[in-house]
Amino acid sequence: MLAAGCACDARTNVRGADLGFPAYLFRPDPEERTSKILIAMGQPAVGATLPLTSASVESAARPVEAKAPTVRSVIEPSQDASTEGKPRRASASPPKAQRRVYLLLALACLANCWPAANLSADESLNLNTANFAIYSHDGGTVVGRSHYGVEHFAGGAVVLGDNSYADGERDVERDTVEFPSPAQMPVLVRFEHSFFSADGSPKLIGWADLKSGKASCMSYAAGRAKTLAATLDFPPDSYAGATLLIALEYSLRRRLRTPIRMQAFDCAPGPKVVALEATVSSKQHHWLYYSGDLVQVEVDLNHGWLNLLFEPLLPKRHLWFDPHNDWHYVGGLIQRYFYGGPQVLLVRANHRTTESGD
Repeated sequence: MLAAGCACDARTNVRGADLGFPAYLFRPDPEERTSKILIAMGQPAVGATLPLTSASVESAARPVEAKAPTVRSVIEPSQDASTEGKPRRASASPPKAQRRVYLLLALACLANCWPAANLSADESLNLNTANFAIYSHDGGTVVGRSHYGVEHFAGGAVVLGDNSYADGERDVERDTVEFPSPAQMPVLVRFEHSFFSADGSPKLIGWADLKSGKASCMSYAAGRAKTLAATLDFPPDSYAGATLLIALEYSLRRRLRTPIRMQAFDCAPGPKVVALEATVSSKQHHWLYYSGDLVQVEVDLNHGWLNLLFEPLLPKRHLWFDPHNDWHYVGGLIQRYFYGGPQVLLVRANHRTTESGD
């Protein structure tokens, strides 16, 4: 019998041993609270699930659900009818077949253990304070400062954003998220973003209650408000404002394949939910405003087959994430107001900016 020993400290040890009993390779799945059997050695049990009482490891690899051959079928030649019914002696494995089994086990171990060190057992811990410098669209001038903080409560958190501009304008964002379970992606339940003129008077206000579906967009002119309201159907993967980064960072940490799809609430100019699609670059890049190797994500509106016709006209956003710092968002172009407003460039602090850190 062959066995594999997988160590999740960036090393994988594969070894042979005559165990005398079936061996299995499990992949813990904290979200489903099950353990997937990736390879069954000795019994055809691939694809079964067992209860998972504790979730200490989470993997981004997809379990191999196809039936895997047993060790006997790989390393022993088939027997003719004359040998049926007679006890069989264990035979030595041909070196080539044995190496193939070792390689299969090694790959499975790597898939099971490689991402584990980068994942937090509690997804709420990935919501953290961040400071940004706000640059002009061309990146040549600092035009403001941005601070995002997090207030935790039982089962959720409030994300608080405060953006101040050199021209005296200011906007405040308040997003409430809940955590379905510690390892699951937080869900947005309420969004509110208010924009103020230099004299402190309200300019734009957008808010949405994702549980009731009620949403409103208000714009102000000469002190008078114009309100556009609607009741929308918010899918579970709906986000808005800064919380759009939750879905992206969550997917990046788990090495989920692209495109990453989600829904976004915006005032355009009335309340609207639009589909977004994010594509992750396969290569790491350098960005002028932030040191180190980064990963670029391109976010587009997803209009299905219409993208083929209107792709040159659709707005695209290039966002940057740091794979060496828990995949935190480090910057990119955003709309200063809601959809259609002028663009500004956000750059996370403590690198090319003069902020004092996150």
